[in-house]
Amino acid sequence: MSFRIENKILVNKDNFYEFNKFLKENSAKTLFPKRKIKSLYFDNSNYQMFDDSEEGCLPRKKIRVRHYPGTSDVLNLEIKVSSVEGKFKTSHKLNKEKFILYQKKGLLDNLYGWCKPVIWTEYLRNYYQIEDYRITYDTNIQYLNVSEVLIGKESSSVLEIKASANTDLDKLDYLFPNSKTRFSKFSNAIRFLR
Repeated sequence: MSFRIENKILVNKDNFYEFNKFLKENSAKTLFPKRKIKSLYFDNSNYQMFDDSEEGCLPRKKIRVRHYPGTSDVLNLEIKVSSVEGKFKTSHKLNKEKFILYQKKGLLDNLYGWCKPVIWTEYLRNYYQIEDYRITYDTNIQYLNVSEVLIGKESSSVLEIKASANTDLDKLDYLFPNSKTRFSKFSNAIRFLR
């Protein structure tokens, strides 16, 4: 477990050109080929993870099972934690049988109790590296209910800048000025669901 910084920038048709120009000017390297990501999020019956995220409560979590359709059969149970000390994520591989069990029955969390599947997110992701910053660019963001029926789409794309917690924040602000925004696929998906 390692703490990290995560900043997000919304990219729409008006600033897409500037985004591509920024990548070229900063010699961004492509880390991996573009791929589809699909995640199943969990929450308890009171949607407490959603409420905690909206209110900015600490500590809070997001629990999801992530996979990469068409490129890999790997399933990962990921738990993202926001705490007073910072943000971190843990990831554990799942076999299909365990995933099917979680889909049907849910799972038990020490903070939120019994959590069941509530929403799917699906999008295309590009991966870049600029200096010590890992950048992901998500497009075609869609939200599906637990039966995998489309319930909403984002009009914008999102850029996420990720770095270790000891990264110089002044440098981050210099490379990405006035960029920070709050954006959560999980929260947006739950809003569409409700």
